[in-house]
Amino acid sequence: MPIEVILPKVDMDMDDGIITEWKVAPGDRVRQGQVLFDIETNKSVMEVESPCSGIIRDLAPITGEPVAVGTVVGEGDDEHIRVNDDHGPRRDRREPGRRRRRE
Repeated sequence: MPIEVILPKVDMDMDDGIITEWKVAPGDRVRQGQVLFDIETNKSVMEVESPCSGIIRDLAPITGEPVAVGTVVGEGDDEHIRVNDDHGPRRDRREPGRRRRRE
């Protein structure tokens, strides 16, 4: 399922922010909570974390210009991706909605 990464509102007075650094690249597998990028506001620089686990598909370029809160700055895909903490990410090849039969 496609996932949109938006520029979040991290401060009550925030209308926009500047992406200063991407911590991931297209094709990277990420876990929920992993830092995706740094954002500079008028008050500080903060890290923005991934809302879910999956694969990064596309990222907005760093321009040094302010980006409005709520703007899509990246896209990912979480379809058929499960994270197994013992063995890292792996593909779930089952069709969505199908349950595994007990044997």
